[in-house]
Amino acid sequence: MDAKTWEALRGAIVETHTEMLREGIVTPPTLYALRNWQLLGYVSLRQVRRGRDAIDAVAELGQFAAGGEADEVVLVWESQDLAVATELPPDHPEPCLTIAHARDDRCRLHRLPYRERPIGTAAGTGLAAAAPQWLNAPAHEDGALLPPPIQLAIDMSFAPWDPPGSNPGLEAAGLYLEQLGYRVRYARPRDS
Repeated sequence: MDAKTWEALRGAIVETHTEMLREGIVTPPTLYALRNWQLLGYVSLRQVRRGRDAIDAVAELGQFAAGGEADEVVLVWESQDLAVATELPPDHPEPCLTIAHARDDRCRLHRLPYRERPIGTAAGTGLAAAAPQWLNAPAHEDGALLPPPIQLAIDMSFAPWDPPGSNPGLEAAGLYLEQLGYRVRYARPRDS
């Protein structure tokens, strides 16, 4: 993707995470699918049980990109939250919004560490609200070791998608994932 698209997407991801922290929650693992530098849409994680179910659910995010024949994906997760859900070691020692920008032949990792500054209780959720104090972000990492469920999602993103009994395509993949409880949004309205 070009620099302008990347900066816009990265800015939206950071802004969304900041707003979610104000509600006492964090960004769930989310996959953005792109083809020819154009955003197709995104899919966010469904409700999961800790452990194996969470690992499988994160990996399944890749089906959206595969259905849309994406040539790039951007995966976003909060490191501590992913570790708790999957019961795997965290990929960063402190709170960190992590963004992986991948193609089928490479992956670039962007870590955005932060400290949570308490700001009271969120009116909408009743949870402890926070504001991020963004720390110095290290330079991006090429070829970094990814958490296993994230790597599985990336691998699945670039594999052929041919579900039994369903038509191929982005909308079919999106519908399939919505039926499983994932939140799916398209960059353009679906064809009627």
